[in-house]
Amino acid sequence: VHRRHYRLPTEAEWEFACRGGKDTDFAFGDKLTGEHALFATSGHKQSGKHTCAVALFPANAYGLRDMHGNVQEWVNDWFDEYYYFESPKDDPQGPKHGQLRVVRGGCYGMLPIDLRSAARRGHAPE
Repeated sequence: VHRRHYRLPTEAEWEFACRGGKDTDFAFGDKLTGEHALFATSGHKQSGKHTCAVALFPANAYGLRDMHGNVQEWVNDWFDEYYYFESPKDDPQGPKHGQLRVVRGGCYGMLPIDLRSAARRGHAPE
């Protein structure tokens, strides 16, 4: 029997996957449009109201979908607003403790600025 172990990605892993090899604000360039994701001003009938089905939007260069918008995604890290000013440059593992956990990707009710690959928020784990 092979036992598999699963975990949430770290913030660094999530952002790497979200960027899809790009160095732009979004996996699709420096501007996000309604063709790429569901967000508050995307022009979809669900914009700002509720989530939509997964995989309605194109995949990034790594084949991953829905990294921007629709629903926010939990990552493994505790939230520290200033952690990345002092963290290791390669593969930072996040703070060891905290009160908030990090969510990434933004959601259907947020503006594009909050859906950038680098955008991050802290939310109570419960």
